[in-house]
Amino acid sequence: MRADKYTGSNVVTLRKNIARPMGIVAIANDTDCTLNPCHVLNGGCEDQCNVAVDGRVWCSCFLGKVLLPDGKRCVEKEANCSTEEFECGNGMCIPFELTCDGVSACQNGTDENEQYCKTRTCPLEFFPCANNRCIPKSRVCDGQNSCGDYSDEMLCNCAEDQFRCHFGGPCITQAYLCDNDPDCPDGSDEMDCPKPDCSLHPLIWDPLQKLINCEHTVACIHPAWICDGQDDCWDMSDEKDCETKVTETSCPSNSFQCEGGDLCIPKTWKCDRDDDCNDGGNGTVSSDERG
Repeated sequence: MRADKYTGSNVVTLRKNIARPMGIVAIANDTDCTLNPCHVLNGGCEDQCNVAVDGRVWCSCFLGKVLLPDGKRCVEKEANCSTEEFECGNGMCIPFELTCDGVSACQNGTDENEQYCKTRTCPLEFFPCANNRCIPKSRVCDGQNSCGDYSDEMLCNCAEDQFRCHFGGPCITQAYLCDNDPDCPDGSDEMDCPKPDCSLHPLIWDPLQKLINCEHTVACIHPAWICDGQDDCWDMSDEKDCETKVTETSCPSNSFQCEGGDLCIPKTWKCDRDDDCNDGGNGTVSSDERG
């Protein structure tokens, strides 16, 4: 039978050779399946993503695996890892700070899994870096770039014999100021310094080619290096006000062009419930998973 679920009217008999109804299914044409949180990075789950009645995601594992305490990853063999270690899923433990750093420390590569790294949070005893890495809190404000992006050295109290890099940057020893070597991420330790005569520093391979001074730092660059996409002046001043070169991507006939036009994927990857274009934002699915 088929009928209007609100009024019970418009009853239509679909089949007459069934002894009795065995179930009821309610169907609505306004359902937006693209809002399913499991369609984006599998909801952060390693194996199976499930949606509860209140819309929350809960993860489960395939047969033979167990769910780890983070509620997202599954392992075939549990290891006795400490709270400061990462469970690789094969019985191996590694220091947690080695996860999501671009280098696989686990033999099976689970510590660099893209889905895990995009959705994980740092344990309580770890500091969350701006680049999504996790380091022990004891390494914050120790003068070392442990995060790799200096975010662990930002807004620290500098000693009297130290210089604070601009824009809330890290602290460096004053002996590094104006030494023709940028130690600050923004090159601010090489600003407001006596500028060298760059005309006295010809290129070794072509003495007739002369170098010029950068606007703010003590760096000397070749005029051809301006707007070449490289930070030669240490503060990106040689790359300001440059015309952006846009290259158009042409996809083969058996391919799908992602939104933005800079990536082509096989047509068979479209609507396969995998975020292949990786261009979704604010909880929306990527362009290859839209209707």
